[in-house]
Amino acid sequence: MEKVSTLSKYTLLGLFLCICSVAGAQDFKVQHIQDDVTNTGGTNTGFTAVSSLNNAFAMPTNNRKTHAGRADLNTGALEGDDMAGARVLTGTGTLTYYRESGSISNNMRFNTDIWEYIGAPGGANEFIVRGRYAANMNGVNFVNIDVSGAGIASPNKVVPIITGIMNDDTSNGADSATGIAHLTSSSNLIVRKGTSSNNVTIYITLVEFTGSNWTVLHGDTTSTANTDSITLYDGYDATGTATNVSDWNNSLILTQSKAETSATGGEKEKIRSQWPIMAPGSDNQTVDWSWHGSRVTTSNSNRHFIHVLNNPFITVSRFTDSVYANGETTIDITSAGLTDMAQSSIIGSFITAGNGTGYAQGFRNYYLNSTTQAAHW
Repeated sequence: MEKVSTLSKYTLLGLFLCICSVAGAQDFKVQHIQDDVTNTGGTNTGFTAVSSLNNAFAMPTNNRKTHAGRADLNTGALEGDDMAGARVLTGTGTLTYYRESGSISNNMRFNTDIWEYIGAPGGANEFIVRGRYAANMNGVNFVNIDVSGAGIASPNKVVPIITGIMNDDTSNGADSATGIAHLTSSSNLIVRKGTSSNNVTIYITLVEFTGSNWTVLHGDTTSTANTDSITLYDGYDATGTATNVSDWNNSLILTQSKAETSATGGEKEKIRSQWPIMAPGSDNQTVDWSWHGSRVTTSNSNRHFIHVLNNPFITVSRFTDSVYANGETTIDITSAGLTDMAQSSIIGSFITAGNGTGYAQGFRNYYLNSTTQAAHW
């Protein structure tokens, strides 16, 4: 029995947890990494080396793809560059961290899961890393990256995993810590940032889920609404045929979102206006998003691009929690039935009523303490 677990934080008053399991041959290995990183960046070489960079990638277990703030739990307000961060699997035994050199020097806490496919080549659960990219946007709102040499076989089954977002904003900057990425053709990857200013770099690991058990769907929408839904399509750019997942209990939602317009009163820089919750919709063809109802909607639009991984051998359990506190909060996940930490992973999201720009509020890490206990920090 293989296990993959995902955790999502729901509102200021609730935590949304998804725990999923994969049955069958042990085709996956997951390693759980936590590091406190200074503003010079760093590396972790203490984990078990993966067999190949072509079959492994780093998955941020942070709701905004960066980190969750100061490791010493100091609650002083932080700026956009302080909250910037990324991690990339740069060698088979090296996880490399990036932070803004002009940010505060205090250690920031990063949590990451390293996913590795260890099954047979061409297996039904195989995924292949097609490339790793740093999309720099300084003075531009998007960049196109040529991936014609990446070896992509089926563009519709490709997901650009965002492994971090860097920005040099020294005054607020929640909008600078947003971004989306998707293919526009079999040879082009587009990456977009959520601000018209600042120097932003978004790190992408391009993964093709090649195995026959994987179905990959995509959704795209731009809206000012606090709640609505996105329809899923089989095309890499969220076009083509509207398509059902086989069952939400077999599906993972990978969220990407960016600020789209500049609302009055600095609304797009407020904690409450970026990175919504995504959850299964009312049918098997839609995903619902939501922010806290206090978010101002007037002239405050966001673009959401989601990638949904469906595998009939994955079973997903979902939970909620009502605790929001500094430091660690634990959740009993016994009912998910996990049996092996090395076959388990976690993904999270979180929304808040925060009406200010006092980061790191709104940034949360997620991790597993055991097969029966998850945590957010």
